[in-house]
Amino acid sequence: MYNVTVSTGEFTGEIPVKAGESIQAGGLFGVDANGHAVNIAASGVAKVAGRAEHDADNTGGGDGDISVLARRAALHLDNSAAAPVTKAHFGSPVYAEDAQTVRFDQSDAEAIAGTFLGFDSAGLPIVLV
Repeated sequence: MYNVTVSTGEFTGEIPVKAGESIQAGGLFGVDANGHAVNIAASGVAKVAGRAEHDADNTGGGDGDISVLARRAALHLDNSAAAPVTKAHFGSPVYAEDAQTVRFDQSDAEAIAGTFLGFDSAGLPIVLV
């Protein structure tokens, strides 16, 4: 018998926000190569950090003057119109098109949002971020 434990999957952490960035609550955000939180649409986003749990406006501050709380979990996100995720993508990485939308391909250096787990009852992709 195996004894694999289960976690809620909702791990959170504070991430310092890059100077000049403003991140909105409830959307995906990324981190740059220096580990600073940035908008998902910013150039140089290395990876998706998670969902922002609160607004973090650092437009007038320096690197790391404020932080944003990240939540990693199975999230219900919008599906891309240009490159929609389908059931054939189950278990595959999907990419962040914007702060609330995922796509199946990496057309313009989008960061990996997470792993596609399936669709909810409304047809939204569920992604383990």
